Amino acid sequence: MGGVEVDPMRKLRPCTIRGVAYPSHAAAAAALGVTRQRVHQLAAQTPNGRKIRTGGKPVTIGDVTYLSTAEAAGALGVSYWVARYLVRSGTAAAARRGKRPPPGDASARPERPPTRNAVKLLRRLAGMLESSVWIRRLSPAHHCEIAKARHILQQQADLLAELERSSGDETGTGG
Repeated sequence: MGGVEVDPMRKLRPCTIRGVAYPSHAAAAAALGVTRQRVHQLAAQTPNGRKIRTGGKPVTIGDVTYLSTAEAAGALGVSYWVARYLVRSGTAAAARRGKRPPPGDASARPERPPTRNAVKLLRRLAGMLESSVWIRRLSPAHHCEIAKARHILQQQADLLAELERSSGDETGTGG
C-alpha cells in the first residue's frame, strides 16, 4: 500500500497549508516531505505569518460589552491586567471576597504618621553616602557636594527623631 497509513483509532483532521487543503496532517506530511510536527506548526500559521487569534469570552465593563478582555483593554487604553480587574470587580467572585469596612472609629488613623521609619531611612542613606565604594571613586569636587547632602540628611533625621520624642512625651506614651 503506497502513501499514508491510516490508524483506524485516529480521526483524520483536515488542514490547509499555504493555501493547499490536505485530508489529514499525515497526508500533508507525506506530500510535503516534512514531519507531522512541522505540518502542525505550518497549519497553525496564517498565510501572512501571523498566528490566528482565537478570541476570548465576551466581557462587560460599565454596560459596554467587548469581544474579549484584551479588546476591552485596548479600547479603554489600560493594561490587560487592569481590564481583567475591571471585569472581575463586577462579578460574583468580587462579591464573595470580603469588602473593606467604611473608614470609621474602629480604624482611626493617628493624627500624625509615625516618623520612626523615616528617621531610619534618612540615617541609612546618610551612612550609605559615607561608606559607599562608588562614591569614594568620584572626584574631590563631588565629595564636597555629597558631604553637604549627607549633612542635610543627618540634620533631617535628627529633627524628625526630636519631633518623635517630643510628640511621645506630650501623649504620655514615652518615646
